[in-house]
Amino acid sequence: MDIALGEVYTGVFTNSTPLWDSLARAGAHTHDRFWRLPLSSDYAPQIAGSRSNADLCNTGGRPAGACTAALFLRSFVPGAQEDEIEGEEPAVRWAHVDMAGTMEATRKGAYQECGMTGRPTRALIEFVKSFA
Repeated sequence: MDIALGEVYTGVFTNSTPLWDSLARAGAHTHDRFWRLPLSSDYAPQIAGSRSNADLCNTGGRPAGACTAALFLRSFVPGAQEDEIEGEEPAVRWAHVDMAGTMEATRKGAYQECGMTGRPTRALIEFVKSFA
């Protein structure tokens, strides 16, 4: 994630557009922004059992590494294993918020000193508040 988005955006993988929309609004409101990345079974061959003795590997190598990591995590969420189908809400709405790039700042920003950031805490709090 650090390679793909750096320190600016926190990556989000989700099987639900309405869930994504809520997260994106919360991130925009707090200037703790998210960027949606693909969560697709097309990446499954990179982590499927044919690469090792395991049924599922926790890494698919460097190419699309964040995407395969999210796919690996999704496999452990009952009901979330299917890709999003346009116009249909999945049985289980699920998101992986990958903060590997935004957890630490190497340069000062408008409201952020250098060092550990706590990001995307503000956005996640705003997200939860939107349901209260």
